[in-house]
Amino acid sequence: METVILPIASACIFMLMHLEDSRLDVLHGAMARPPVRIVLVLEMLAVAIRRGASISHALERVSMAIDDDLGGAIGRVVCRLHRGIAWTPAWAPVCDGNACGVCCTVLRDSLEASWRLGASPLPRIEAVVQQLDSAERNRIESEAAHLSVKLLLPTALCFLPAFVLIGVIPCIAAFAQGMFA
Repeated sequence: METVILPIASACIFMLMHLEDSRLDVLHGAMARPPVRIVLVLEMLAVAIRRGASISHALERVSMAIDDDLGGAIGRVVCRLHRGIAWTPAWAPVCDGNACGVCCTVLRDSLEASWRLGASPLPRIEAVVQQLDSAERNRIESEAAHLSVKLLLPTALCFLPAFVLIGVIPCIAAFAQGMFA
């Protein structure tokens, strides 16, 4: 009996230790990842535009409200736009592969049609915000589903042997004792 319990217990301990390590890795990954603020930036732009600001003025005000690389990048774009540089070339230097560049690309694509055609950017901003919220919600639900699967294996490895040892074996022993007595 001890020969069965020892491998099962060590497997449970190993799985629990691995689960704890993966949780720490997820926590460190979340802390290292910059917060996604593009939705907040788009909402601030929408508020400024609803109050009557032009696109360049709204971008300028939002860039002053943001204190990091994204604010500086938007500020540089606004300076280029004020100097008369066209929309796409004004955004080109800041739309690179990093997190700030991805945010700038979303901003550029969200506002481009309004800049070129003079239409209200509010419907497009609202659509992009809804799309980003939906994508984030889907990502969270997917990660929660993966987490439930990861939690099932250690739980099964711990509870199934206990159920067999406490519930099934005594029943079999009682049944065998009744058969042979």
